[in-house]
Amino acid sequence: MRTKMRLRQLGCCRRSHVASILLGFLSVGVFIGYIHHHTDGILTKETEISVNSNLLVFKKNLFKHLYKNDSESEELSPTNITFVKVSHNDTSFSKLKRYEWCSKESSSYPYKSPYVEDILSYNITFIPKGYKNPCFYDVCKSVGPIPVRSLRCLPYFHLIGVDKSGSTDLFARITKHPQILPNLGVLNKETSWWPWTRYGHGLKKLVRRETFDQYLGYFDSAAGHIERTIQVKRNNMSTPDTGDLHPLITGDGTPMDFWDFSGWPLIPQNKNQTLPKVLTPHLIKHLNPNVKLILVLRDPTERLYSDYVFLKSGIQTPEAFDNAVSQSISYFRNCTRRHSVRKCLFDRDLHTSVRARIHVSIYSVYLREWLKVFPRRQIFIIRSEDYSHNITSHLKQLFHFLDVVDLKGRDITMISKRARVYETGKKKKMGPMLNRTRQLLDEFFQPFNEELVDILNDTKYLWKDTKEQMKKQLEKYELLKRLEAVRVRQNNTSVGKSKSRTLSLTKSEMLELKPFMNADNRTGTMKFNSSELLDWE
Repeated sequence: MRTKMRLRQLGCCRRSHVASILLGFLSVGVFIGYIHHHTDGILTKETEISVNSNLLVFKKNLFKHLYKNDSESEELSPTNITFVKVSHNDTSFSKLKRYEWCSKESSSYPYKSPYVEDILSYNITFIPKGYKNPCFYDVCKSVGPIPVRSLRCLPYFHLIGVDKSGSTDLFARITKHPQILPNLGVLNKETSWWPWTRYGHGLKKLVRRETFDQYLGYFDSAAGHIERTIQVKRNNMSTPDTGDLHPLITGDGTPMDFWDFSGWPLIPQNKNQTLPKVLTPHLIKHLNPNVKLILVLRDPTERLYSDYVFLKSGIQTPEAFDNAVSQSISYFRNCTRRHSVRKCLFDRDLHTSVRARIHVSIYSVYLREWLKVFPRRQIFIIRSEDYSHNITSHLKQLFHFLDVVDLKGRDITMISKRARVYETGKKKKMGPMLNRTRQLLDEFFQPFNEELVDILNDTKYLWKDTKEQMKKQLEKYELLKRLEAVRVRQNNTSVGKSKSRTLSLTKSEMLELKPFMNADNRTGTMKFNSSELLDWE
C-alpha cells in the first residue's frame, strides 16, 4: 500500500516538473520575441497607416493648413519608425556622435545630493536640418530593459506666466493650431519642473525630485508626433542640405517659471552665494538659446484676489482676504528692512508663509531677470485684459511670433470663440474685495508697476484704464445690491401676492441706474435678475 502511494506521489511530482519546464521554455520564447520586436522590428509605411489611422487624419488636416496654395506639388507622408540597437557597453559620453546625448547622465544623478543636477554641464546640440522644434537623439533611452536610439525634444516655446492671468486659456487655444502640440503635464500644459519639481518643491510642501530626463518625458508624446509627421517635397526642392521638414512644435505652459526662483540655493553655481548668480532664465538659455517666451500680465491687484480664491488660501470672504493681504504686506516689508527686494522675493519662506501671494504680482523684478538673459524680441508680452477683449487679434499676433502658418479666418474665429478655460467662478460668489483692500494693494503695487512701465516703455502697464472700468462695475454692483434690498422689502410687504421680479423705481433711482441700463429698458420699471449680483467682474 505504501509502495503504491509513493509511486503516485512520484508520478505527480514528475508531471509537475515537466509542466514547469514547459512553462519555462514558453516564458523564454515570449521574452526573446519581445526583444526581437523592440530591437529589430521596423514599422513600414503601410503598417503605420493601418495601426495609426488617427495620426494620418491629423496629418491630412495639417497639410490642408500648411499647404493651401500648393497642394499638388507637396504632400505629407508618414515616416518609418525605427528603434536602433545600441550596445549595452556603448554608453561612454566620449563616443557620442553629434546631435546625440545620453540620458543616463541625468537619470543617474543622485537624489541625496544637496544640489540639483548641473544643467550648465549638459551640452546638447539639436538636429539642425528639417526639425522646426528643437530635438536631438537620446542614445540611452530605454524601452523596458532595452536601450534604444530615440528622438527627444525640448519645448519650442515656454508660456512662462503669470498665474491667474489667463495662461491656461491661452495655452488651450494656441494648441488648437494644427502645428502646435500639447505636452503630458497637468492640463496638457504645466510640467512645474523648472521652478518646483527639479528642486523637490511643491506649492508649499516638499515632493520627490525629478531629473532632466524625466522632464524630457513630458514631451515624448509630442516628439513621437514630430518624428512621424514629415512634409516630403515632391517638386524636387528637397536636397541633401535641406532634407524633409518636420513642421510640428510643442511647448511648456508653467506659469510659475516666470517668478518662482526660490530653489536658487540648490543650483551648483550658486554654492556659497548670498544672492543668486544663476537662475531659471540662464539654465533655459543654455539648453535652448532660441526658445520663444510668452508672458501674460494682469492687473496685480485683481490677479492676487483671483489667486487667493483659486488656491483656497484662507477663509473665502472679502474680510479674510483683507486680513491675509495685511499679513503678507507686513511680512514682505519686514523682510525688505533687512534685505534687498530681490533676495526677499526669491526666498522660499516668503512663498510658503503668506496666504495672499503678493510676491507673484511684483512683475518688474522678475522681468528684469529674464531680460538680463534674453533679448526683448524673444519675449511676447500681453495684458490679460487686452487678450480677453480681442482674442482673435492676439492669437494672430502670437502665431506670427511662433512662426507657424497663418490660419484661415473661419478657423481662427472658431478657436477664439471657444468657451473660456479654467475661470475662477468662486470669486463671483464671494463678491468684490473690500474697497480698503483694493486701495491698500493699488498703493503697494504702484512703484513696481511704474518700474514695469520704464522697462517696457508703455504706460498701459499702470492699468489705469482697467481700474476705471472696474470702478464702474463696482458702482453697478453696489447699486444692484441696493435694488435687491428694495425688491426683498417689496416681496415681504406683499401679502397673498406672488413675489415680483419687477421693481418700481423712483425718479432718483432711475437717474442713478441709467448709465447701466440698455436703451430699450429705460422705463419706470426694471426686471431684475439676481444673478447680476454675481457677475460683477
